[in-house]
Amino acid sequence: MNPEVPERHAQDVVLRLFVLGRLSAAEVAVLERHVFDCVECIDRLGETARVVAQILNLLLDNAGANKRTELRFRLSDAVFLRSLSPAMPDRWPVQIVDVSKNGLGLLVPTRLSPGGVVQVQSGTTFALGEVRHCREMGEHLFHAGIKLQDVVAVRP
Repeated sequence: MNPEVPERHAQDVVLRLFVLGRLSAAEVAVLERHVFDCVECIDRLGETARVVAQILNLLLDNAGANKRTELRFRLSDAVFLRSLSPAMPDRWPVQIVDVSKNGLGLLVPTRLSPGGVVQVQSGTTFALGEVRHCREMGEHLFHAGIKLQDVVAVRP
């Protein structure tokens, strides 16, 4: 992908790399300019995110981890969240409230749909996850449980 010249529509491989947080900042900027203004590409991004999450979920399920019995650690860290399925152009600052081996508890400003696919970014680390639950805590404040499916640190 050439960061200087946007393509007519995003290629599937580029959408997969975006979902997994493996594009450079310049590539993300070019992709976002097109994808979030193109009905066809935003739909394809949502579908790509669902497929990638399902594949990663199968890999995790085959590992036999029982997420409900894992020890959770209290944590307070600010990160960014983006909904990939359904695909939304907004990127929200959110608060991590607890972490386990395979999940995150987040305080988010909007209701997230269970089963949705999200990308969480902390610096150059990206995590792909599935929304397991989201409950209202107050006005414009929700507690979301995210099942992590892939985490990658991108070199600057």
